[in-house]
Amino acid sequence: MAQSKSLVAIEQQEPATIEYVPAVAVTLEQAKDNFQRLHQVVAELMQRDIDYGVIPGTPKPTLYKAGAEKLLQFYGLGHRATCVDKIEDWEKGFFFYRYRVDVFKTRPDGLIIEVASCEGSANSKEKRYRNQDVYSIVNTLQKMAIKRALVGATLQGTGTSGIFTQDIEDIPELVETENNSRSTRSARKNGQKATEAQVKKIYAVLNELKVTEEEEEALKRQFKVESFADLSKISASKLIDALEKRKKRLKEQEQEETEIDLPDSLPEDEDQEELDFEQ
Repeated sequence: MAQSKSLVAIEQQEPATIEYVPAVAVTLEQAKDNFQRLHQVVAELMQRDIDYGVIPGTPKPTLYKAGAEKLLQFYGLGHRATCVDKIEDWEKGFFFYRYRVDVFKTRPDGLIIEVASCEGSANSKEKRYRNQDVYSIVNTLQKMAIKRALVGATLQGTGTSGIFTQDIEDIPELVETENNSRSTRSARKNGQKATEAQVKKIYAVLNELKVTEEEEEALKRQFKVESFADLSKISASKLIDALEKRKKRLKEQEQEETEIDLPDSLPEDEDQEELDFEQ
């Protein structure tokens, strides 16, 4: 005898909607303590012109790559960089890179929590790269894109955008007005602008000295220009001389470090008179 099957109607229920009301996750005392600690870290452990720079006319210091890495370390955060887009035209000499940097927190149980993410890009037609050999700055462009993404993600992940800005480029009107004014004053005072050969020479020596991006930006601020192409001929010559002297000093130091140190005594079977070391 066939068993009858009964159908049971199941009433569909709408998913419950729970209203989320944002709430402060820490007490007022904890927030004050964290705020004070952050400012203490910036004041006592971060160095001007290395971790951040102060650009005249801007409301906040500019955070550098070294400073971003320190902030992530202080907060116990890690980061990863991923290339999300690129153009490499070796025939026409155009290069473009876009990187995304993800900031994350790794819990003791191994769970990874994404904290912040930011993209940054760089290309060979930017003003700062126009007077350089484009084929020799491919790696520089990649590092610049990563740096821009890293600084942006760090500011988001650590909540320090109230203290630092990512770049002077965040205030384009100020950059354009201030730099054009400075360049005009410099050109009027010192004569014509630097030649293309001088600018190429500056970048060539900077590459030889392995000058960091932060040091390069500090040099530009010292001469009050946005690009070395804005230097006057006189200023360019002074900078080239200074860089050449630095290169010479470093070479002399390397030679001193590689000099052979004579032993205090020689084995008895060695003829000391036949040894001739040039001093």
